[in-house]
Amino acid sequence: MEVKVVDRIVKRNGQVVPYDGTKIVLAIEKSFLSVKESVDQAYLSDLLEQIEAQFDGRQEVDVEEIQDTVE
Repeated sequence: MEVKVVDRIVKRNGQVVPYDGTKIVLAIEKSFLSVKESVDQAYLSDLLEQIEAQFDGRQEVDVEEIQDTVE
């Protein structure tokens, strides 16, 4: 079953921008690095797939929803 990736993200200021999964991966990677931990790229890809699956079929998602899912 293929996941339909979100089209747009609603930022905190209300601006709507195109979805870019690499931003989520970079944020997760930075959080690992901030506590001096390394993380495997395959693991990050797996996490991104899980996060995207949470929003399957939705066209627009608030950035806070993504943040809550990541946490």
